[in-house]
Amino acid sequence: MTDAIKPSKYAQEFLSYSTHLQLNPVLSLMCGNAEDEIFLAQNGLNVCTADNDAKKTSTSPTNPATQTWHINVVCMDILQPLPFASHSFNSLYFKFGLHYFSEKQLLQIIEPEMVRLLNPGSLVSMVYRYIDAESTDRSRYEISEINGQKVVFTERDSRKTMVRYIYDETAAKKLFSDKFDIVKAETHREEVYNRFSNDNNSIITSLLMTVR
Repeated sequence: MTDAIKPSKYAQEFLSYSTHLQLNPVLSLMCGNAEDEIFLAQNGLNVCTADNDAKKTSTSPTNPATQTWHINVVCMDILQPLPFASHSFNSLYFKFGLHYFSEKQLLQIIEPEMVRLLNPGSLVSMVYRYIDAESTDRSRYEISEINGQKVVFTERDSRKTMVRYIYDETAAKKLFSDKFDIVKAETHREEVYNRFSNDNNSIITSLLMTVR
């Protein structure tokens, strides 16, 4: 990473909650280029993170900051059991990852693993892009269904295998209501999805939850 760390507003909010509640250490899923995770570590949180793309994480020489701040980065598929002991974490940060997984994967794999790794009362910040007919560029994306669940193909013409599952705020709350208590939920439109993308005017949903 060559430019200055620019954390998202979600990371700043998460830091505020975690610091106030003294919730440490932190597990982050699908960290991408790890900007938010580096920001959290710079501000005193102990961060472990998992992502399946080695080019974006600390295994890449272009991102030495994760090593400087001693962030424990595991490069692996989060649909596999993570190499951490049960109840190792007191908070979890999961930004822009939910929409890559089906309801079955979330309920049968990811959510049970979250519960295993977190202590009761742990804070969970879940932020994802809610893609629907209103926010989808129909010239680029195609809305369809897989096994009865609505998805968006990321490239309309080529129909790549990469899809994004569609969860509105109500659907997301329902997915996690069995094991988590919803503290705060918001859905709003953002002018810029992220600073590396030309996909503007996105609908973003954020959930703040605690583990029962």
